[in-house]
Amino acid sequence: MTSKFDTLLAEMMPATMYDDLGTATSKITKKIAELPGKSQHWGPLQKLSPETQSQIVQSIIKHIFADNDENTYSLAIDDSDQLKVAIQDAIKEVSAKNPEFKATSKWAAKFLADRMSNKDLLGNVKYTTMSGEDAIRKDVTQKEIKQALRKALEEAPAQEPAADPASTEEEPTEDAPQEDKAVDTFYIKTADLPSDDPELQKAYSRLPDEKELTWDEVLKMIGMTKGLALLDGGGLSEITKEKETSEDEEVQALDFDDEDTADLSKFDRIIDPYFNTTKGSWSLED
Repeated sequence: MTSKFDTLLAEMMPATMYDDLGTATSKITKKIAELPGKSQHWGPLQKLSPETQSQIVQSIIKHIFADNDENTYSLAIDDSDQLKVAIQDAIKEVSAKNPEFKATSKWAAKFLADRMSNKDLLGNVKYTTMSGEDAIRKDVTQKEIKQALRKALEEAPAQEPAADPASTEEEPTEDAPQEDKAVDTFYIKTADLPSDDPELQKAYSRLPDEKELTWDEVLKMIGMTKGLALLDGGGLSEITKEKETSEDEEVQALDFDDEDTADLSKFDRIIDPYFNTTKGSWSLED
């Protein structure tokens, strides 16, 4: 991998909340109290009493940031994606120990984690590099990340294995590249859309919750412009799944044609007038 790509995606370590435990808890409970009505995403917490809400939120935070006494520091979280996973795991853990907090299901925990990881709530986190310096907190779109990755891979010098003078045959090695597996790409509506753009909000609301959509289905519902805008704006998540190859496809891939279908050209006949198309039967006339 090139040094440019290493710089772009520098390995991160310790994540530290800018807020303390009490402040972070208050921000979340205040957010819930200010909701205009029932919320599908905040529902598991919204249904609790204010006192129980605070206790549950503090328990979640303590599970996430468990590497110091103030519960503001984690050695296991390197970036925002890992933070969201850590929040989701903490929600499931706390829910399992507190029956009144009903958020053990996959989607309940995911949607609540998406909300709580907002940059103004538990996403208000400082990441540091391996050298201890502050990591640059720059908003990068999904498209920019893919472009940077593609460019870095294209610039990487090709590395060919050294030839073994004692052998003319290539031997398989443990580091031999594996054949890429075919995947299907789907899109699913995220739990929240950070943008306040009314047009994007309208398009976002037209997408069904918790349903995996093909790109064609997204285009039919909201069109290309809004679809790309929601991808960049965090309203759509892209997921990939390995394709299942049917037995027919596998057999077809291994089907070889043993029949000789070569068609002799006029040039062949001019060069060798004695050539016979019957295999093994040509002869030179007397």
